[in-house]
Amino acid sequence: MKVQIKGQHDQAANSGSATVTMAPIAFKRGGRQPAGLSPALGAGAPPLEGAVAVDGTVRWAKNVLSPNLTLRLKDLAFAAAGAQVSALNGNLRFTKLWPPVTAADQALSATVQSGGETAKVKLAGQLTAKPALRLSKLEVGAAGGTIAASPFMVDTGKAKIETVLTVTGVELAEITRIIGIGGLSGTGQLDGTIPLTLADGKVAIAGGKLAARGPGLLSFRPDNLPPQIAQAGDDVDLMLRVLGGFHYERLSLGLDKGINGEGTVLLALEGRNPEVAADQPYNFNIRIDSNFDRLAEYALLSLTSAQELLDRAARSAGR
Repeated sequence: MKVQIKGQHDQAANSGSATVTMAPIAFKRGGRQPAGLSPALGAGAPPLEGAVAVDGTVRWAKNVLSPNLTLRLKDLAFAAAGAQVSALNGNLRFTKLWPPVTAADQALSATVQSGGETAKVKLAGQLTAKPALRLSKLEVGAAGGTIAASPFMVDTGKAKIETVLTVTGVELAEITRIIGIGGLSGTGQLDGTIPLTLADGKVAIAGGKLAARGPGLLSFRPDNLPPQIAQAGDDVDLMLRVLGGFHYERLSLGLDKGINGEGTVLLALEGRNPEVAADQPYNFNIRIDSNFDRLAEYALLSLTSAQELLDRAARSAGR
């Protein structure tokens, strides 16, 4: 480890300053690890790959230390609780070392894998003295679009997180996979919002609404018929044929789920099937049960990632 410190101290004023530069240190599984530099940095932490460097200034006056140090992270990879984090890059500017505190809106990006899901995650936030992570931005790339969360706090002492997910330009097929609508596929991009509460590993949704940007194609061939279709009597076969190749003009999804209950999706459609009664317009409002398991995985994946980044950053600063 190569560290260069240059500074000055005024004894009469009991103050001074120094510039600090630590050349990049490369970590590798089976090789150098943070614990080799200091047990406090690596105690109980999983193996780390990638490189870190530090530069900045430290000022002191009358026994008060005022750091302005930037921790530079390059291509870090490590195992988190139930997730694998890789390609972690960004800079963290620390304004206090004990307990560690950063400036606001420090930006990080990473690839996170968990439960069969892979997500590109971008976040911006501030490490506070609690310790806690105040997130001003959390964005996940998904199927050509993004899912972004409104600001919230990640605090080990807080059991509940409330945020609003803003969905922008995500493909219909990906949305139906994430929210768990079996037998539904199609084309089109959706926008909207999903108010979400996360508590004890469970997800609640209140009044989520997504809508297609324009016309598209939809095929709905459910394994279990929703009540609106099952109760159609002699028209069941016709409805299934119409929905098997539906050209929609408008499409929207209403989402709701209690914290301990099953969720529901209200699929609203307007359009035609040119192969079945081509001139006949159809309006459908179909209620579909869903447990939103994959959406919960996405939310927990993002939360786990943020918590692990919080812990890693705190360790790097010497917590």
